[in-house]
Amino acid sequence: MYRQNMGISHTDTIHQANDTVVLYYCHLNTNNFDAIRDSISDEGMGLLKHALRFYTGIELGYAMRELEADTIYKCLQAEKHPTIMMGDMNDIGGSYTVRRIKRIGMTDAWWKGGFRYRCTFHKHVFRFRLDYIFYDDDRMR
Repeated sequence: MYRQNMGISHTDTIHQANDTVVLYYCHLNTNNFDAIRDSISDEGMGLLKHALRFYTGIELGYAMRELEADTIYKCLQAEKHPTIMMGDMNDIGGSYTVRRIKRIGMTDAWWKGGFRYRCTFHKHVFRFRLDYIFYDDDRMR
């Protein structure tokens, strides 16, 4: 079974021997910096209009990811099997999106298995970690 809703994809369960694991994949809404930058390049607009368009794009992306994070939270809360949640969340650590997913009890694999801060998004002057893998530590054993 495969569902897609608001940038969230869910694959059904993976069965191996007596184990079952559920995988969730996502690609959440973006701030779309390139589209905002391209619209700002319009020479006829004043600086204030450019700033307003940039802010509106970021605000809209954030609001959409909040809704998507709430949907993911509800899906994970209802899950009975060990779960792995991964994907491009288009948000930084400490954001509502990441905090919401951690609040359900998911462990961030980056900090559990890796070390140091690294970036998964490198474009222009922006360098962020936007991609995540979370797992349900309690049910994975």
